[in-house]
Amino acid sequence: MKQPWLAALLAASILTLCADSARGQWTWQYPTPQGNNLSDVTFLNDNFAIAVGDLGTIMTSYDSGLTWKALFRTNSVATKLTRIDRVDDLSAVAVGDAGVILKTTTAGIIWTTVPSGTTASLRDVSFAGGTGIAVGGSVMLRSTDSGDTWSPVAGAPSPVYAVDMASALVGYCRTATLVYKTTNGGLTWSVLPSVPALSTSFHTPISFQNESDGIVTFYTGDSFPPNAYVTHNGGSSWTARTIKSGFSETSTFVTDIEYRSSSNVVSSVVESICDTYTGSCQNYGRYYRSANDGATWNIDWATRAMNGVAMSNPGVVLTVGDMGVIHRSIGPSDFVQVAGTALSFIADDTAQLAFHDNDTGMVISSQWDKPLRLSGVLHTTVGGSIWELSYWGLDYYGSIQDVAFPVGSTDAYALGTQQPTPAPQVSLILKSTDNGGSWSPIWTGTQDLQLRALEFGSASHGVAVGPAGKALVIDGATVTPVTIPTAIQGVAFADASTAVAVGIGATVSRVMRSADGGSTWSPVVSPAALYVDVDFATPSIGVTVGVSGAIARTIDGGITWTSVTSPTSSTLRAVSIDAAGYGMAVGDGGTVIETSNAGMSWSYLASAPPTNTTLTDVVVFGAQHALVAGPEMTVLEYRENTIPTLFASFKAVPREFGAELSWNVSTDEKLASFSVLRTSGTDQRVIAPGLPISARSFVDRDLVPGQRYQYELLAFDKDGSYTQSPRATVMVPAAAAELLPNQPNPFNPVTTIRFVVPEKMRVTISVHDVAGRVVATLLDDVREPGSHEITWNANGMASGVYFARMHAGKTDVSQKMVLLK
Repeated sequence: MKQPWLAALLAASILTLCADSARGQWTWQYPTPQGNNLSDVTFLNDNFAIAVGDLGTIMTSYDSGLTWKALFRTNSVATKLTRIDRVDDLSAVAVGDAGVILKTTTAGIIWTTVPSGTTASLRDVSFAGGTGIAVGGSVMLRSTDSGDTWSPVAGAPSPVYAVDMASALVGYCRTATLVYKTTNGGLTWSVLPSVPALSTSFHTPISFQNESDGIVTFYTGDSFPPNAYVTHNGGSSWTARTIKSGFSETSTFVTDIEYRSSSNVVSSVVESICDTYTGSCQNYGRYYRSANDGATWNIDWATRAMNGVAMSNPGVVLTVGDMGVIHRSIGPSDFVQVAGTALSFIADDTAQLAFHDNDTGMVISSQWDKPLRLSGVLHTTVGGSIWELSYWGLDYYGSIQDVAFPVGSTDAYALGTQQPTPAPQVSLILKSTDNGGSWSPIWTGTQDLQLRALEFGSASHGVAVGPAGKALVIDGATVTPVTIPTAIQGVAFADASTAVAVGIGATVSRVMRSADGGSTWSPVVSPAALYVDVDFATPSIGVTVGVSGAIARTIDGGITWTSVTSPTSSTLRAVSIDAAGYGMAVGDGGTVIETSNAGMSWSYLASAPPTNTTLTDVVVFGAQHALVAGPEMTVLEYRENTIPTLFASFKAVPREFGAELSWNVSTDEKLASFSVLRTSGTDQRVIAPGLPISARSFVDRDLVPGQRYQYELLAFDKDGSYTQSPRATVMVPAAAAELLPNQPNPFNPVTTIRFVVPEKMRVTISVHDVAGRVVATLLDDVREPGSHEITWNANGMASGVYFARMHAGKTDVSQKMVLLK
């Protein structure tokens, strides 16, 4: 499906909602359901959870974090959402960069952009009893209407890094070195002089279970002094705590913490581990939990930085982090990843794609783990709908630069480097006969040739080129080094013997051509630019792209090149074009441009990709169908003909005190679940999230007679997007006060008496014997409109006939009941 921007369309007899008018749509193939960094997570109730992150990413779960659906650029927000907090069971507020504030009252399905009055980046938000505080550096905002409006707090502490409202009146916030407290809902704040110096300018969290009990954290680097303080008297005194794994080579940074009670404290942590050999540092995630007020901690390890944590009332814990990673824990020994990348190590900043045909292909990248580099391969045989991950090792700082399937061959070749101890780094050509599952070197050089790109013109003949002006010619098992008189970044074959290489060297000409399969190279006429990649649609027509959006085109097999107007100034890192003339180029900041006329003109895609990371490779399969790859083995699919879930019908029929909804779908190939959205006046809420895919009806009960209700059905697909049905409206029929037959009847000794009132009114229900005497008064109170029930325990009463009598407004009715012992 396309991204859901809720614009209803009617096509013949089938009704569907499409994301936009773009021809194509994006699917996040790896990781799933998405791979943008996540910053925070919160529970709305025991089942509903929402996570937020980069590029306006919002993820929702309606089964306590087991499965997730994703939105991107929510309300056209393309910046980072940093924090989210619960307002009530259906409502939450998220804040982020550039003063962004978003609110939902529909459990995360529909969001409203709320004016903040600032462009400052907001770093934390907290609600209690409808009072909210949002902070970011020198800015503090306050809301008293559950986040609908915000106003600045005069004289607030500055700069503020974290805030937590313990109640509608009492809250705590922290600056770099001090903790402040409010007792009037955030209007004024006073410093707590009892807190030891925190000595940090980082955002580290603060959490309070109630007005008295809470914890404040701070950053202490590699040493082992306390980095948290606990209070049980509202900040009058504090007890030092240490949140640290115990490894001397690591520094610990607490990113989020939730203090539920002294026996239930959970925290997400980022730990940085530095390699003394290379001096490089890598961040890993940790999940900390304490059952003794933070005195000691149990620790679970995650491969990615963990940025946010939340706990439900039953004790389900969610942690979210980089690359869309979500972990779920339901006990002290159960910490399971449920979303995001499965990569075990930090990847290089490139990933390369290669496909043998429309179904079989791979993406390859190098993974870091001291002192080895493990090269990761994602491979597919079903066009990318399913990816399998495998690794193989290269000793001592080896890396993989490119991968290719030769034309007409099912074998794959990879280009890499390796540094066996104690020898210097060398170049490698590797071969795989099982779609990347295993690899064997077919050639090892005597030095590092700095080779960067690999391409084949036939099943057995190819070239490898690099920025050092070196190249390899591959003929079957024979590999011959040659020289190219310029620095080269990319290479492509126009036909079996004609190859073009492009580069970013300092020479005048940056496009080289070979007519003998890569053995000799000559410069050709080309516009001055720093080119990175090249591809050919036909033996005559080719396109090269590069730095600052540079694009050039040839129509004579690469002999001459002319500039083409580019729609972007971002660096383009890869290009792919098919024989019919459809092509894509990708690059920095998630840039994707397309051509439908063999590169003569280019434009941005109408549907922007759901990521803003640098994209490093692209493979085009046909018109409006391509795969793109980026760092951390990000794989996205763009195609025109993805089949959405389409509604064949949706209707709502009024019932007494309710409405019966029914529907049918004409397409459910990608269906994951249904949700029902109900609107009544200004109240809009999700009343049935996560209905199973087999559901075709739903009854909404206990509605107000005479009230108008509007319903929409949301059909979520497996990629996280959704289709929205047309709106169905019902008017609940007026009703009279009614006393319904008790159940069971006869009974012994307990029965349930049910009754209905059409409006808010006082109701009296009493029990009488056959002589008319009152033997029990069960209810004498005001009740809201709708169906109600009350029980009568006749224990101690004699068997016989009794009467339940209801008096409500002008209604005075009774029902016969039989007690049998």
